Amino acid sequence: MPTARRTIVVVGATGNQGSGVVRALLGSKSTGSNLWLVRGLTRDPNSAKAQAFLAEHQTVDGRLTLVPGHVYDKASLQEAFAGAYGVFAMASESYPGRVLSKKEEMQHEIEAGRNMVLAAEECGIKHFVFSSLPDMVKTTGGRFLNIHHMNNKFVLFLGSSISVRCYEGFANSKLFGKVSFILTSGGLSIASGEVGELTVSTADGVVQFRIPIPGYQTMQWTDPIHDMGTFAASKSICATINRMCLKESWKRLTISLYLGGVFNLGVEKTHGESYLVLGPRISAHEMVQTFTRVTGQAAVHEPISAEEFGELAVPFVGPAFKEDATEMMEWIAVMPADKICYGALDADQDHSVTELGLSATSFESWLYRSGWRGPT
Repeated sequence: MPTARRTIVVVGATGNQGSGVVRALLGSKSTGSNLWLVRGLTRDPNSAKAQAFLAEHQTVDGRLTLVPGHVYDKASLQEAFAGAYGVFAMASESYPGRVLSKKEEMQHEIEAGRNMVLAAEECGIKHFVFSSLPDMVKTTGGRFLNIHHMNNKFVLFLGSSISVRCYEGFANSKLFGKVSFILTSGGLSIASGEVGELTVSTADGVVQFRIPIPGYQTMQWTDPIHDMGTFAASKSICATINRMCLKESWKRLTISLYLGGVFNLGVEKTHGESYLVLGPRISAHEMVQTFTRVTGQAAVHEPISAEEFGELAVPFVGPAFKEDATEMMEWIAVMPADKICYGALDADQDHSVTELGLSATSFESWLYRSGWRGPT
């Protein structure tokens, strides 16, 4: 008897991360080989943006619906989550319709996250996938205490320690055995608009990369739309490996590996796990060289200061975000080169390739896929 189709609610469906997850879910199947039903959460499903999104992504069999909901309104979340199998959840440092002036206001993410977790608990959600970030107080050894947009997500969902398997935090206390984590870039996005904020073209056509780190220092970036979608719900494959049995050579040992996105593999295989949606480490100098090789355009690295980067971040959230963004870049400029995930993990702690068969986008791959050729 065929299993019923499962519904996944995607929070922030029309945003960068959410739109990628919606698209990936619609193009993949659940563990029971059924197509997903996708319920996109947005503040106003009737807005021009939402309706354009629906028209662009709707399937011929109508598997995408948009529903109203706000992460600061738990009742609206309960209504949106009702009857669903899973939820892709995310919180943002920005607060729609508000300009945040005091750093205490950055705590709004905690409220939003708690609402999503409690609504998921009350609605009996079976698989809760959250886009999270590491603990920067611990990672920096207490040197930088104000990277709130990362710490808030960590404290709420992961708890007091970060590892490949995470069982602490508010989310796991309420949804134990049902939570998977995707750790992303925390603001270091190679989406063209965001890279554009850190590049300028000179009068003679040279593209300046103004990333505020030393040229030799490496960073990890994320393409939020493509990468988050891929890790949440890429098409599953079954890779079968035949090996000769050492003691009895006439027999073959068959090993099957089921690879795919977190929702596709299912909660049984992915609960309590943390997957890093972070591209390969690349220095500012290497980004410049790669850009020139791919596009043929001359480029240089002309770093701005961390404080100037903080000023660039203010319009997205408000003055409360300046110190946050500044400290993030101050840490990135000095973090250990042999670490990954903002210095929080050792390189061998990323099991995304072996467990999911997935890796995040490299800067070069993104250039080819996006066609970005510099600021306009």
